Amino acid sequence: MKICLICTEIFGWGKYGGFGRVTRIIGRELVKHGIEVFSIVPRRNGQKELEILDGIKVLGFQKSNPFHAKELFRICDADIYHSEEPSFLTYLAMKEMPGKLHIVTSRDPKTTVDWLTEFINPSKNKFQVLSNYLFENNFFVKRSV
Repeated sequence: MKICLICTEIFGWGKYGGFGRVTRIIGRELVKHGIEVFSIVPRRNGQKELEILDGIKVLGFQKSNPFHAKELFRICDADIYHSEEPSFLTYLAMKEMPGKLHIVTSRDPKTTVDWLTEFINPSKNKFQVLSNYLFENNFFVKRSV
């Protein structure tokens, strides 16, 4: 069996949060049980297109080109695609691999107030918050969920 964990980050390169941490923990534990695990994430600084973390095959793409993830979904050809939090990647995976099982977990849905708070007090910059909003909260994401 092959499982692909889809996330906006994975615990390994640069700044990361809870989604990346849980993706790595779930993947590591699945590998321990003999399951082949992939994770598809936007690449961070210093991350190569293919990396191995705790037995997880991490396939990364440039955040500026999320459509490259479609090719990565085909490469891993998983039985199950699990989005750790809905994003545009969820939609792309469903469109690219329609005959496969897709699971979406909503770990931390953000309200309008949450997004405004992040925009007013960005951890990086306001453009990054806007970019994240468009990637994580758009028509295609809502449609895929």
